[in-house]
Amino acid sequence: MHSHLIRITLLSPILFVLVGASLASCGDDGGGDELRLGDTDNGKTFEVAEGGKVIITLESNPSTGFAWKVEIPAEPQLVLKGEPVYVAPTPTPEMVGAPGKQVFTFEAKTKGTAVLQLAYVRSSGAPDRLYEVTITVK
Repeated sequence: MHSHLIRITLLSPILFVLVGASLASCGDDGGGDELRLGDTDNGKTFEVAEGGKVIITLESNPSTGFAWKVEIPAEPQLVLKGEPVYVAPTPTPEMVGAPGKQVFTFEAKTKGTAVLQLAYVRSSGAPDRLYEVTITVK
């Protein structure tokens, strides 16, 4: 019986942290320290605190020759931190050739408003898709 009480006591802080992390990762535009955006946020406007991060995750399939590239950088407001990271899908037999995700991380350096544009392109040629968000750094 005492072991159940200990488990509940130990799990309570863990659950609190998990719930807090889950709520913090929701894509609100309230100007937090970390803003996570995805495919459904195309064309929208958001706020982020100066010194915060903007993380954009977009579906990508490099096996088709396409990849996301920063078309219009939002400098000096947002600076790309490192190279974008490709996250492959979890491998399953029925998902051969399935798209993964490309993740871009930007640092909010300077206060102001800027348009950030990414293009889904092959190494040569016109973009297949455009992704554009307006970011206000507060």
